[in-house]
Amino acid sequence: MAGSTLSRLSNVVGRLEKRGWARRRADPVDGRSTLAALTEEGWGKVEAQHRSRSKPSADSCSTRSPRCSNATSARLSRTLTGA
Repeated sequence: MAGSTLSRLSNVVGRLEKRGWARRRADPVDGRSTLAALTEEGWGKVEAQHRSRSKPSADSCSTRSPRCSNATSARLSRTLTGA
């Protein structure tokens, strides 16, 4: 969600957490920061969205590459928040 404010990102992650789709933890390197990651259930939602919006291809997100992770996470967030 490039260009989003920290407040907006926190709000989106909070909604994902309530659904069990994401979790937050303190950054072990910088305690002032928080890291967020999708849960297995969250990844299931991402993959289901991906399957429903595109035909199977060699560029499938099932490998969870960083490039694909960022793109699909942003799409999922937009879908869930209506943004």
